[in-house]
Amino acid sequence: MGRRKAPIEQKIKNGTYRPCRDGPLPSAMPVESGDLAVGDTANAVPLVKPADLTGDAAAMWEKMSRTLAGVVKERDAVYLVEMCRWWAELRRVQAVLSKTTPGAKGYNQLLIGAGICADKFDKLGSRFGLTPSDRAKLRAEVATVQKAKVATRPRTKLDQQGPPK
Repeated sequence: MGRRKAPIEQKIKNGTYRPCRDGPLPSAMPVESGDLAVGDTANAVPLVKPADLTGDAAAMWEKMSRTLAGVVKERDAVYLVEMCRWWAELRRVQAVLSKTTPGAKGYNQLLIGAGICADKFDKLGSRFGLTPSDRAKLRAEVATVQKAKVATRPRTKLDQQGPPK
């Protein structure tokens, strides 16, 4: 397996960021109509909560829509709704599981159901960068160009002349 690709933020800090290889900065990427720029929470338009979300799913929606403001776009709402539903299902299964004694009839099925709910929630949550490693993969953090930490050689007369003609 090859080396893991360094995040853009790390390349900027090291002074090795090159737009031709690494692509545009997240803040310089084009904004689609109706979408928000990455990290633009000042102009964030809250997503509309679906009417069929109730209970734990609605509470998770409120929490995640505030947490992910400026990152989640309107087209991501479908996945956010499903993540909230899996969270509510996980909570429901955990409540039944806590009332069931180990070894009772149906206990193993509840454990399997709780595992499936947790896996689905985790997979959908990774799409939104809910853990630090997921955020690094998404590159959802706003990067700014900073001075390189790596010492560079001084410019020579050839550098100042520019490319050959």
